[in-house]
Amino acid sequence: MITASMLSVAIFMAAKAGESGSGQSPFVSTLVGAVVGGAVSLGTTLLVERQRSKNAQKADVHRDEITTRLAARLIALELSEIESVLHVVLKQTPFEWPPTPDFHFRTAAWETHAADLAKTLSGADWQVVALPYSSFQYANLSSGVLTQEAARTVLAETEYALTVLRSTSEKSEAAEDSNAAA
Repeated sequence: MITASMLSVAIFMAAKAGESGSGQSPFVSTLVGAVVGGAVSLGTTLLVERQRSKNAQKADVHRDEITTRLAARLIALELSEIESVLHVVLKQTPFEWPPTPDFHFRTAAWETHAADLAKTLSGADWQVVALPYSSFQYANLSSGVLTQEAARTVLAETEYALTVLRSTSEKSEAAEDSNAAA
C-alpha cells in the first residue's frame, strides 16, 4: 500500500512537471495515472488472493494431519484392546475361543476412521493396518472359529499394525511441531 501511494505521488509529480514544461494535456496525465493506479490495484489484489490461497491450502493440510492423527489413535486403541484379549487368551491353558460366549471384537473405530487413515498412509502401511481387520473377518472371530495358531497369527498382525500406527502418529506430531516452530 505504501508503495502504491509513493508510486501515485511520483506519477502525479511527473505529470505536473510534464505539464509545466511541455504543455501536455491533462487527459494524458489523467490516463497515465488511471492506468498505473489500476495496475497497482490489480497487483495488490493478486498478491492478497495468492496469500489467501496459500493460507487455505495450509489449513487443509493441517486439518488432514489432525484427522489422520485422530484416526490413527482411535484405531490403535481398538487394536490395543484386541491385542490384550489375544494375549490373555493365548496364555490360558487350555486355549479356549471365544473367551466368553457373547464375545466379539469391536471394530467401530476402523469402520468410522479407516477412510481418513487411508488418505495418508502409504500402500504398504495401509496393508499392514488393514490386515488384522481382514483376519478378524476371515477367521469368523465372532462366531468362535479361531485356533490357537490362528490367534498367534492375528496377534502378530495386530502388533505390527500397532507399530505402524504409532510410527504414523509420531511422524504426524513431529511434522506439526516443526510447522508450529516455523
